[in-house]
Amino acid sequence: MVQTNDSALLAALPPATSSRPVEPDALSFDWKLVRDNDVAGPLEQPLLMTSGTVTTAELGSACLLGVDHQRRELLCFLGADVDARVFQEVLLPFFCRVMNEVPGADNLGNRQKHLEGIING
Repeated sequence: MVQTNDSALLAALPPATSSRPVEPDALSFDWKLVRDNDVAGPLEQPLLMTSGTVTTAELGSACLLGVDHQRRELLCFLGADVDARVFQEVLLPFFCRVMNEVPGADNLGNRQKHLEGIING
């Protein structure tokens, strides 16, 4: 389930694969995406931290993300300069990797290096 105050973010999500409602299951996440039009700046190199079942990522003022793996929730604040293309091509794949990885695993550094490579081109 996705909740947001910015319909452009919903339009950037991949289309549903079925017209039937999806039943929530153990693998589903609740997403809350909050657009803050008063915050400007592009994505920057990520700063990632995992503590217990929570992973956080800061990508400058453009994006602040928190994932609670136990509660299966993602909360993200996005600045005004994160457009639909950046959201779709950079952040969505990153969100999926963060949600699917086990908190505290050794892959945290690899996830950060991969995102740095995308941002730095």
